[in-house]
Amino acid sequence: MSSLRILGVAHTGITCSDIDRSIAFYRDVLGFPVTDKARRGGVIMEQVTGVPGAVIDIAYVDAPGHRIELLSYVAPRDQVRSALRPCDPGFFHLAFDVEDIETVVTAVRAAGYEPVNPIPTVTEGPAEGLRGVYTRDPDGVVIEFLEWPRDAPSPLPSERPAADGWVAGVERVLNVGIGSPTALESASGATDDRARNDAKEADS
Repeated sequence: MSSLRILGVAHTGITCSDIDRSIAFYRDVLGFPVTDKARRGGVIMEQVTGVPGAVIDIAYVDAPGHRIELLSYVAPRDQVRSALRPCDPGFFHLAFDVEDIETVVTAVRAAGYEPVNPIPTVTEGPAEGLRGVYTRDPDGVVIEFLEWPRDAPSPLPSERPAADGWVAGVERVLNVGIGSPTALESASGATDDRARNDAKEADS
């Protein structure tokens, strides 16, 4: 075990193309407090980021239990938009526990951001009853919303079933690998019957 002393998670930083639009999403749609934006630049910012000439507008989102840093680079302007998929190395997403996932998805959809798929529900295993869905913020950053069953043993993520409970639950229901198209279609709730039939045929 390492002897390093990591004291905690300071924040998660997200580079955005339009900081005002991102502030509106996290503040007005998701309801998080957001600080005023401030502009930062100079030698320190160049050294920290490794980007020559970096000038950045920064605002902080105070999500429950975690702070998100929104960064919009005023300079340099030769920026490349990320096109990473969830299966691509380097991809990341933010996940939020919510009380009513249907209401949250409705609010996000009303703001113009569609979920990736209909909301699936885990029907077996240690995460039975868990519901979750991916959607995206204004710059395509994936936001996951999770609704745990009301009778879950604890609201604390550290005391819940391991993250692989979600995968294992769906996998057991379908008896196929979670990464297969069949499993993913069924998890969306749109094609359960066809997915199960395809899985049985593949095993025969």
